[in-house]
Amino acid sequence: MRRFVDNQGRHWDLTLGRESWGAFYILFVPRASDTAILQTLLPSERAEEAEGMLNGMDDDALQEYLSKAEPKPMA
Repeated sequence: MRRFVDNQGRHWDLTLGRESWGAFYILFVPRASDTAILQTLLPSERAEEAEGMLNGMDDDALQEYLSKAEPKPMA
């Protein structure tokens, strides 16, 4: 898990999510309860690769992924 503060000063916990068909996502989990969990698809097919991508991103890259994020559907 990583922590991230976006350009608007919002605090996020970041973790990886995986769909049943094997796609990996960055999950942006807000530290404040008034924001939805967001997700962005990672171009990765393996857990180790996805984890390495997330851990290797700088704040600018994370901000770019956040700008493309969509609300995570709730089951």
